[in-house]
Amino acid sequence: QQPLQVTYTLYFLPTVRNYDVQRLSSTDGFWTEKIPTPDPPPIVSRSVGGKVYNAAVIHRLLLFPTRTGELTIGPMELTCEAVRRGNRRRSPRGLFDSFFEDPFFTSTRTVEVASDPVTVKVKPLPAEGRPADFGNTVGKYEITAKLDRDTVETNESVSLTVRIRGSGNIGFIPEPKVVVPPDIERYDPQVEMQKQPVGSTLQGRKVFTYLLIPRRAGLQRIAPIRLSYFDPENGRYRTVQTPPLNLVVLPASGWAAAESDLPGGSPREVENVGSDIRWIHDSARSLRRVGAPPYLRWTYWAAYLVPLGIAGLGLGLRRRQRRLAGDESARRRRRAARRARAALKQARDSLAAGKVEEGYTALARGLLNYLSDRTGVPAVELDPARIRDELAGRGLEEAAREGCTGILATCNRARFTPEGADGAALGSLIERADRWIRETDRRLAGGR
Repeated sequence: QQPLQVTYTLYFLPTVRNYDVQRLSSTDGFWTEKIPTPDPPPIVSRSVGGKVYNAAVIHRLLLFPTRTGELTIGPMELTCEAVRRGNRRRSPRGLFDSFFEDPFFTSTRTVEVASDPVTVKVKPLPAEGRPADFGNTVGKYEITAKLDRDTVETNESVSLTVRIRGSGNIGFIPEPKVVVPPDIERYDPQVEMQKQPVGSTLQGRKVFTYLLIPRRAGLQRIAPIRLSYFDPENGRYRTVQTPPLNLVVLPASGWAAAESDLPGGSPREVENVGSDIRWIHDSARSLRRVGAPPYLRWTYWAAYLVPLGIAGLGLGLRRRQRRLAGDESARRRRRAARRARAALKQARDSLAAGKVEEGYTALARGLLNYLSDRTGVPAVELDPARIRDELAGRGLEEAAREGCTGILATCNRARFTPEGADGAALGSLIERADRWIRETDRRLAGGR
């Protein structure tokens, strides 16, 4: 997860007019973030091997390794139109001179060029000092938490906002573990993220907003929220945490008025509605049979057995819920499809707003999170080879495996090609991903 900055520079003499990327570098084993470059790129003079060339930076990337060992950054291949000038002296122009400028004195030829592959060795993170709650977060971060108000009534919602900011792979900061008292219901958070390349890393923030609903009056305390990460600058693990938060929960409006009718309410004077001892008759009055004994009626037994049955059913359901709640992997599998649908909606919203690159990013992240929830493998470890292995191990045929990796590859190409992202292609890719997730979820659920 420690980033590498990769810069692609085109060297040429005397000038070129256009270039066209034929193949981007393969980056298997890396999570890729594009660094914006000027268009057209500025041209500078650089000396290589004692010879001065014109040079233009045409592409820059931040690569975050997702696995250890030797990883290879493949070559970038492109074609460009090299300009040959006649004897007439002319001053050098920009990288994108008009193709038809002064054709009598210039000619062009198409040249194919490629960068050299680069191999890097990725070391594993040290085991010594690793916190138990470490979630493969690398960089330098700080965390804050805040309630939008500190006093509410029962059954009234309150927002808890957790902000994580710093430098590193902002997109893969995991959801923090928020522990609330059992009398507070907590819903899945809304997640917002801002990031931008700064130097050789990413800086930004990730915000998790939780909806909380307290169900019982009293002082409720939310435990400190922790984030553990590895700081590559000093080679040590660090843990930051928020202070505990107190929430005062008052009884809901209207309860005070009814409190006197409940046990322990305001006492009232005892009214004498008759004599202290009523007169007992000394002679028997006429008696009559009013019906069979109650225990011979079916309603008598139903009144006992039905509540017992309901209580037994409720106890069984409660035990099952507790068992499932304790099964983290089952919980993640159950929420996988719901989180995937939310990611697809975010991608569609970004497309509708004209933010095409954000749409591709949301789609790729949503698909990786779906696979992580389904397989139990952290999203940062899901490179194409690992995805194929995990899906094959769950009985998915090759077409389904290649369909998934193909969607992710299309997202990366759309995000990192110089031509930019295509909105029309994004719309069809979202529908393709939707069909793949629905079919895969149906098959995995049926095979579990």
